[in-house]
Amino acid sequence: MKNRKSFTFNCFKPNQRIMKKSTIYFSAAFILLTVFSSGCAILWKGGGQGGYTLAYQFEKGQKMNIKTVSLSAIESDQQGQVISVDVNSEIETVYRITGVNPEGNFIFETENTKMTQTAKSPMGDNATDFSPWIGKKLQFTLSPNGKASDFQGYDDLPVIVTATGEQATGTQAKEGVKRIFFSLPDHPVKVGDSWKDSTSTDFPFNGSTLHIKESTTYKIADQLTVDGFKCLKLEVAGLQNMSGDFEQNGMALSLTRETKTSGTILFAYEKGMYLSLDTESTAEGMVDVTAMGISIPQHIKSKSSVKVSFD
Repeated sequence: MKNRKSFTFNCFKPNQRIMKKSTIYFSAAFILLTVFSSGCAILWKGGGQGGYTLAYQFEKGQKMNIKTVSLSAIESDQQGQVISVDVNSEIETVYRITGVNPEGNFIFETENTKMTQTAKSPMGDNATDFSPWIGKKLQFTLSPNGKASDFQGYDDLPVIVTATGEQATGTQAKEGVKRIFFSLPDHPVKVGDSWKDSTSTDFPFNGSTLHIKESTTYKIADQLTVDGFKCLKLEVAGLQNMSGDFEQNGMALSLTRETKTSGTILFAYEKGMYLSLDTESTAEGMVDVTAMGISIPQHIKSKSSVKVSFD
C-alpha cells in the first residue's frame, strides 16, 4: 500500500519555499487558469415563442462586483508516495463600465480589491503576495458577442511568484479576462437548446508556452425563480487538453493533462445579470522530469463558485 499524506488548508508564512531535495512539488498551469477566473453579466433579449437572443449589454456608469472562490486538491504519485496538496484561491473584483466606443463595444475599468492564494503541502506551507496587483486600475473593451480586446495596463503588472511556484504575469491576467466572457450564439435560443464554443490557445507560462485546446457546451436547461429573479439555468460541460514544455524551480518539465468540467450558470434574464456560476472539474495528467528520468502522474479535483452583484 502506498504511503499517503493528506493536508488541509491553514494560514502560513508568505514566500516560504515549498520544495525539498527528495520531492518535486508541481501544480503548474492549473491554478493560474482558475485564479483569474471570475464571471460575466449577460442580458437576454427577446424570449417567448421566438426564444432568446443573447448579447452582452451594459450601460455607462454601471458597476458589478464579482467574487470567486476556488478550492483545489492536487495529488501526485512520486516514487510510490502519494503527495497531496490543497490550494485555496479567492478574488474580489470591481468591474466599471466607463463608456461605449463608436463600434458599440463596452469599455471596462477593473480593479482587484482582494486576491489571496494559499497552498498547504508536505513540502511546506505558502501564500501568494498579490499586493502589487491589488488596487491597480486596468482597462479592456468587450464586444456584445464576447470578444475582449484593447487591454491597457496589463503589461505593466509586475511578475509575481505564486504559492504554487509558477509566475503570474500581465499576459496571463489578460488571458484570464478572455476566459471570463464566453462567446454567445448568433441565433435565438430557447429552453432545451445548446451551443458549443471551441478554442485553441498558446498560453505563456514561466517563459515558455502551454498549448491549450478546449471545447465547452452550454445548454439551456430550465426557467426558474431564484431570490425573486426570473432566471434561465444553463448546464455547462467542458473538455480541455493541455500540453507543453517549460522550466520550474530550475528543472525542465513536460506536461500533458486532460480536464473535464461540469457546472451550472444562473442568469436573471429580466435584470440582465449573472447571479452565480458553480463548477466542478477533474484533471488527469502526467509531468515528465527530463533530468531525473521520471514521470509523475497527477490527479486534480477542483470546485469553483462565482457570485455576481450589481451596485
